[in-house]
Amino acid sequence: MKYLSSLICLFLLMANGVTSAGVVLTEQQQQTLIDNANVPEIAAIRKYLDACLSGQVLEDYQHKGGFLYPCYPEGNVNTPKGSTILEHPIDHIDGRFIPYSRYDNDFGGENYVILFDEPPYLMFHVWIYKTADGMLDVRSFIANDGDIGRGGVVEAALMFKEYLSDPRFTR
Repeated sequence: MKYLSSLICLFLLMANGVTSAGVVLTEQQQQTLIDNANVPEIAAIRKYLDACLSGQVLEDYQHKGGFLYPCYPEGNVNTPKGSTILEHPIDHIDGRFIPYSRYDNDFGGENYVILFDEPPYLMFHVWIYKTADGMLDVRSFIANDGDIGRGGVVEAALMFKEYLSDPRFTR
């Protein structure tokens, strides 16, 4: 619930016309953002992204089995544009990100929307599923600007630039 209330606060700030001057959050709002960045699901996203970028996902696939997707396209599957990590330029996805929002996934688990800290400020919807043994599994990683569109994502990133550039709030 705390996660949801902080996101509602961020959207209200955006809806009320707080734009290029940047947003100044209260200490309580800042703590909520820090808490949201420290949930296990966000740590799992960071770990998977790092493993993908370092080649560990491919190595694990070759030696232990498992899945290449969402790091790489999976076999003969026709994956939609924007739905694999490595189709994006590395310098767009190798930086830090802030958890932007969270919502339940219809197939179980949760989707986390993350926003990267550097231009072009890519936004991804990442499906995290908790397996029967309690492990967190990254099931999809899809570039999607959502209802706010590309311009809205850039505006949000610029509004929250102070927090996007602070490692307390990003992973």
